[in-house]
Amino acid sequence: AQELFNLEVATDLKDDLHGLHISAAKELELEGGRKAIIIFVPFKQLKDYHKIQSRLVRELEKKYSG
Repeated sequence: AQELFNLEVATDLKDDLHGLHISAAKELELEGGRKAIIIFVPFKQLKDYHKIQSRLVRELEKKYSG
């Protein structure tokens, strides 16, 4: 949640992220030592998240790719 707040402040996603909520987030260990983060969003906001999904994923990958 903190990282999404940081993205809202520091990127062009500010207007798109405003008012959107996260239900939960979960980090998983994958084969080969890789990690994945799953973000759960309210069903009613799913359509809004789909609109910004590619940009949001790109920004989060920059932040967590190491």
